[in-house]
Amino acid sequence: MQLPWGKRKQPRRSRWIDGADFIPHAVLGIRSCFEFISEAIGRIFLMILFHHLTSIASYVRINDGTKGQK
Repeated sequence: MQLPWGKRKQPRRSRWIDGADFIPHAVLGIRSCFEFISEAIGRIFLMILFHHLTSIASYVRINDGTKGQK
């Protein structure tokens, strides 16, 4: 892809295979599998974080009316 100012955009490549001219299909499969797993872990982490934040907010909202009482 030619950019307007004359520099070519380089394709995104992994650091550990930058110098390789030929990339075996097994390596590409492992890399895509790793990317899939890491994206899934990231989504799960965000869902857990959101769940905890909403639980804390719900707890604070419920117990907010009891401030100052013994």
